[in-house]
Amino acid sequence: MDWLPIPTAAQMMGIARQVLFKAVRKTLANPAYIYHGSRLVIRRVRGIGGKSGLSYEIAADSLPLTLQLALKDS
Repeated sequence: MDWLPIPTAAQMMGIARQVLFKAVRKTLANPAYIYHGSRLVIRRVRGIGGKSGLSYEIAADSLPLTLQLALKDS
């Protein structure tokens, strides 16, 4: 499974990273949350992130289908 950092996924989707991070927060609060027809799979990783040193990544195969296809083409 490939994992994408939030900024990379947001750039791919053509949205601001803050918009995607809002969806990540909603998903963490409610795992049943659906974002554009897909249930995002998110993991926390240690690294350069916020105050806690944590950052988030999204599983590429949990993105909406159109984005998965665009990712495979690139």
